[in-house]
Amino acid sequence: MGKGKRSIRAVMFDLGNVLICFDHMIAARRIEKYSDKNASQIYELFFSSPLTERFDKGLIDEGSFFKGIKELLSLNGLSRHKFYKIWNSIFWKNPGIKELIKGIKENYEKFLIISNVNRPHFEYIRHKFPIISEADDVILS
Repeated sequence: MGKGKRSIRAVMFDLGNVLICFDHMIAARRIEKYSDKNASQIYELFFSSPLTERFDKGLIDEGSFFKGIKELLSLNGLSRHKFYKIWNSIFWKNPGIKELIKGIKENYEKFLIISNVNRPHFEYIRHKFPIISEADDVILS
């Protein structure tokens, strides 16, 4: 069947842990040396915090987010630049995804990416993982 004869015209994929893998504990373990809290405490405080939720929804900017995280985790000696570098280090390429996307693009009209990822993470992913540019559209919350 050609592209025009399929009843399914678009295929959507979530970004996180589908197209691109991630593990928040990577960042928690790296941040640990700048805090009086251990990696498990950092994970619990940081990744499920109302502060992170507000940031992910775009309700606060990067500076306010870093300031809040610095206070929340009692961070010392960690610059904003270094923090975002650590925070973005949680991602890696999902093996085999390039071939899957190639097949999708050959058989369907549209390949879409959806995600609730925040802006710093998306910008990092977009530059680090060129597979993102294969999408016909990216829908972010």
